[in-house]
Amino acid sequence: HFLRLDQKTPTPETIIANEEAIWWYIPEKKLVYNYPTGEFGQELKLLSDIFSGLAQVGERFKVALLGVNSKGEHRVELRPDPPWQEVDHITLAVTSGNHIRVVDIHNMLGSITRLTLGDLTVRNKLEEDVFRFVVPEGVHVVLKGSKAPTAAGDSMGNNSEYQSTPHTTPDSLGP
Repeated sequence: HFLRLDQKTPTPETIIANEEAIWWYIPEKKLVYNYPTGEFGQELKLLSDIFSGLAQVGERFKVALLGVNSKGEHRVELRPDPPWQEVDHITLAVTSGNHIRVVDIHNMLGSITRLTLGDLTVRNKLEEDVFRFVVPEGVHVVLKGSKAPTAAGDSMGNNSEYQSTPHTTPDSLGP
């Protein structure tokens, strides 16, 4: 799955996912997290499904209608079936024209990640590097997951974290 999310508020952040990695860049902190794509397979599939219109949502979720919010949008609850380890449920706000405006992802600890979507813009052509991340100079890279080396230098550190020194020359990964 290929995905790019550019957050503007409350602080600028960018998430880029391609077939090799997921990059979560936080410019204000001069920090980028790098995850193996497989660690977020279900979440990426969910976001891909949402942007595709949730055509097959009933195959992977128990779906419940929750009523209408104060803006007149229909509220829909999606519970992963079978259950996911990290996500309890997802709540969507959908307009009468069937446009998804808000995605709330509820984790097992009770916190919520909210994506507020604007109007859909269809592009016939994307720039060649839209799903490629180039590490800016001076940004720390934190490798996460089973492919990351441990601080002790193991080559197969499961669920480990490794923080590199700042990059002084741009580095690139992507399709």
